[in-house]
Amino acid sequence: MKIVISTPNIVEAEQIIALLNDDGIEAHMLEDNSPYISASGDMSNYRVMVNDDDAPSAEKVVEAYRRHNATAETAKPWCPECGSEDVAETVIRRRFGSVWFLLLALVLVAIRLLLPMPPVVGWVILVLPIAFVVQFFIGYKVHRFQCNKCNHIFKQY
Repeated sequence: MKIVISTPNIVEAEQIIALLNDDGIEAHMLEDNSPYISASGDMSNYRVMVNDDDAPSAEKVVEAYRRHNATAETAKPWCPECGSEDVAETVIRRRFGSVWFLLLALVLVAIRLLLPMPPVVGWVILVLPIAFVVQFFIGYKVHRFQCNKCNHIFKQY
């Protein structure tokens, strides 16, 4: 017996077994009942096994299954405003971070100045506001989709 695929998703394992059985390949699922981690050390708990003679054709079926699912997952979304599928991924660069970083920095400085505390905690509470202020001025990037028809910008859900 040879392991064709190892996955943590039982639905995926059952779909592959159904595809293999449809092609005339006898397949079995080996389930690891460990609540934490499998005996082999990876996080995959369901293994699909076939006979050694059927392994090359079973690997072709699994590869076709993965190719089909990869194209379905990477498909671009449609615009929620106009329903168009003509969308493009765009990166929006924010010049400044969130205002919440500055407010949190002010609160931490106020705590440091108003409350008595041990020296180590005081230094930590003094360094954190500096990090929050630096984070505010660094900015960040946001990945969004933009409709080429109506120019609506949206997240993929």
